[in-house]
Amino acid sequence: MFENTFAAELATRIGTTVEVFTDNGMTEGILSNVTPNLVLVIEVTTGYENEKVYVSVDAINYARFPAAAV
Repeated sequence: MFENTFAAELATRIGTTVEVFTDNGMTEGILSNVTPNLVLVIEVTTGYENEKVYVSVDAINYARFPAAAV
């Protein structure tokens, strides 16, 4: 019901660090792309490889945007 509003809000935060919580767990990384149906999060690992994680907007329970340490 609120997926369009939620996706629009997420789209304003592209490029920021995000924690996305679903029923199956949590994905943490850089919010890379948002469509009305999917969110792309780039998980940054300690090595040279990054993993793309696509999450359905309707599967997201909530998202957090942790503040950077000062």
